Amino acid sequence: MAEVGRSSILRPAFMIMSGRTVGFIATFAIPIVLARLFSQSEFGTYKQIFLVFGTLFMIGQIGMAESLYYFIPSSRRSGGGFIANALAVLAVAGMALLALLWLNAQRIAGWLNNPELAGYLPYVGVFLLLMLMSAVLEITMIAREHHRLASGVYAVSDVARAALFVVPALVLHSLTALMVGAIAFAAFRLAAAGLYLRKQYAGNFGFDPLKFKQHLAYALPFGMAVVIQVVQAQFAMYYVSSQFDAATFAIFAVGCLQIPLTQFLAVSTSSVMMVRMKETLNDGKASEALEIWRDTTRKLTLIFAGLAGVLVVSAHALIVTLYTATYAKSVPIFEVACIGIVLAGLLTAGVMRVYAQTKFLIVLKLVKLGVIAGTIVFLMHWLGLIGAVLAMLAAGLAELLLSLWRSKKVMRCAFREVLPWKSLAGIVGIAIVAALPALAVRLYVELPLVAMLFLLPAVYIPVYLALAWNFGPMHQGEKTRIVRKLQRSRAAVGMRLASLGWPVVRHLLYPGRRQLWYSLELSRPRAAVAEPLPGIEVLQCNPASVAAVPRSIRSGVLRGWYRLTRAEAELWIARKGETAVASVWVFRDRTPEIAAPGGWLSLPPGHACLEDAVTAPQYRGRGIAAGLWDRVIATLSSQGVATVLFRVDEHNRSAIRAAEKVGFRPLATMERKRGWLRSRVEFSGRGGASVPGFLIEQLAR
Repeated sequence: MAEVGRSSILRPAFMIMSGRTVGFIATFAIPIVLARLFSQSEFGTYKQIFLVFGTLFMIGQIGMAESLYYFIPSSRRSGGGFIANALAVLAVAGMALLALLWLNAQRIAGWLNNPELAGYLPYVGVFLLLMLMSAVLEITMIAREHHRLASGVYAVSDVARAALFVVPALVLHSLTALMVGAIAFAAFRLAAAGLYLRKQYAGNFGFDPLKFKQHLAYALPFGMAVVIQVVQAQFAMYYVSSQFDAATFAIFAVGCLQIPLTQFLAVSTSSVMMVRMKETLNDGKASEALEIWRDTTRKLTLIFAGLAGVLVVSAHALIVTLYTATYAKSVPIFEVACIGIVLAGLLTAGVMRVYAQTKFLIVLKLVKLGVIAGTIVFLMHWLGLIGAVLAMLAAGLAELLLSLWRSKKVMRCAFREVLPWKSLAGIVGIAIVAALPALAVRLYVELPLVAMLFLLPAVYIPVYLALAWNFGPMHQGEKTRIVRKLQRSRAAVGMRLASLGWPVVRHLLYPGRRQLWYSLELSRPRAAVAEPLPGIEVLQCNPASVAAVPRSIRSGVLRGWYRLTRAEAELWIARKGETAVASVWVFRDRTPEIAAPGGWLSLPPGHACLEDAVTAPQYRGRGIAAGLWDRVIATLSSQGVATVLFRVDEHNRSAIRAAEKVGFRPLATMERKRGWLRSRVEFSGRGGASVPGFLIEQLAR
């Protein structure tokens, strides 16, 4: 399937995420530092402070900020009016919430079973007011497709957040100092938003009563949906807080650790996807909008399923390393919560907003809230704190099914078409299979936690990537683009290091074996070789097309790409239609040989060597390999090559038959004999031929 959309959805999404990743490195350290700085009870209070803030921050936006994703792409010239309207509403909402927290601090602290919380809630109110008014900053940048600028602002903002949160807490060892730093950070953001909007909308920025009604009509249903979403999303946190003390709540909060990378990527991708889908629908291309959604879902799930697998297999090492052994009880909670990361790859809320189904979002959130409220008491009584996580997962699954049912109606497609079901099932299966080796390592290998934190992902990630590349839902065009990106990057450095180290490893591990050398003197007449079967085409590959050669007839896409880009070899293939059925590599100046110094055998002038000749199993015995070689040899002869060499294992009878059919004659037998950390290479002539001197000089020992 071809790439859909006007341009890649994930490209700007990853650009935005790159900025957020820089900030993530800094902000992720905030709770890690505070968990060591504060007692478990104080850390629980910190978690409650930002539970209250996070809840009211989402509710206080009333959908006005997020709705800019809908209005700005359609009203670029008059977008300043929509932004000014949003700012006015956000300011009023922020002042109302500040008054609410100030006047009801004791009551809220009592609900959350923590009297210490009351003294911090007025600070939360001021912080909330400033953050609400600055919420339009990155949203406006993304809606105006200033993706690079938005990425930079995300990075700078999050780094400043980390500094202004942690430094005052470290110096004064108090939550009050942390809240003062938080307010300073929010003021910094608001000033930055003012400067950006003034520059972008000079002379076209002001409250617009004519647009206000339209804005509210779209935003309020969405805002109501957000209120319900926030309530259902935080219901479990509030319920656990009300039932346990602050120290126990800290255990649960750490177990429900949110990985900002998933949120950053999901939000960034959803933002870009909504803009692209909206533009496509404006052009009357509904089917293309559906493909944008399906393609985005497939790619995002591939990323999120792998991330979930990494987190599950390394959960114990991660939690204890980051938060100390005090929070070891959070590990099983975290393992169960990671399952929800896979569901986060399905951006159904973005689809609802693109099709203006904001009222249905209310129904979805009410259902989800009902599932949580109806199951959490029973599950917590049965399973303890893990039961609260399972209640959230059950609610998320119910929301997903209802969203897909609605999506198929608004997109006017069958349920089987609303998602790439087969691809998603394959991704989940790959993630599960890839976890088995890492889980075995976690079970049977005993190492320090820090070492396990690196070892387990190092085991899981290569297995997952290999399975996804060879058996996953990636299209052939996507694989080719990945190879091209590797080529444009400096990945060749890593490949070169690997190529230098690999001969050493093979020298120690590779068993002794016998190989046969054949030669073909092109000056001598050769018997005619039958032409390949009808429909078989012979051609030379380039670096971009090496990924298109099926795995069964090549020696590795990265190694092949490296050979071609370094001009070390030529790849020739025979193909039938678009399917490659046979391949052979041609080396001219030197050929890979582990027994040679540096892993390369230098060839005399006028010599070339054929290597890694393979034919797909279902096409063997049809003369395809011989026809391919004959065409390659004819090309080499026309280019001045006098002698062609071919090396093959003595047990590879099919390759030997193909070589002899083309006209190759036995030259020498090479035998590797393994010794302790040392090998010997011996030669003997075959068919009355003497062993060439260059083989003896470089290989025999």
